Amino acid sequence: MEILSAEPITLATKGRPKGGVAQIRERHHALAKLVAAGVTYAQAGRLVGMTGPGVEAWAKNPANAELIAQYGDQGLTATVDSFLQARFEVMAETSYLARLKIRDQVRDAIEDGAEIPLDKLVRVAADCDDRTGLGRQETHVNMNVDFGTRLAKAIEAKKAANEVRAAGKSVVVELARRA
Repeated sequence: MEILSAEPITLATKGRPKGGVAQIRERHHALAKLVAAGVTYAQAGRLVGMTGPGVEAWAKNPANAELIAQYGDQGLTATVDSFLQARFEVMAETSYLARLKIRDQVRDAIEDGAEIPLDKLVRVAADCDDRTGLGRQETHVNMNVDFGTRLAKAIEAKKAANEVRAAGKSVVVELARRA
């Protein structure tokens, strides 16, 4: 096998690269660095604007797996940790400032006698409750009900009632006490 230099390749290509190289963007390199450093798929996805499952599918692609392997863990863990910490601090501060602004606007509206639509107040209260652990809780119950059998019984009961009515008979229902 003959090893070629990069010179003929670079001279032959003009303009935008073609093929797989053209599709590797800065986001892919950042994603490969994050995954190589051991960041979870969900965290890496949040940082580059993808979902966790999307990052996982991306990482399982052989070309992307090779890119991840090229980066390895090049001491990026500390960098990633500091990057994540700084990002979370910015997010927390922004959230705090936004909540202060909301509080100030609600106070100003109360002092001025302005009406704030009830649906907006409910959303603000629900959001605050949710963040403090007091939010609405939902319980989902899965019931296994044999609707086919119940429907068949109801159809039979309806047919029987219609037959009795058609015959003009008086129906008297007696309730018997169970012992």
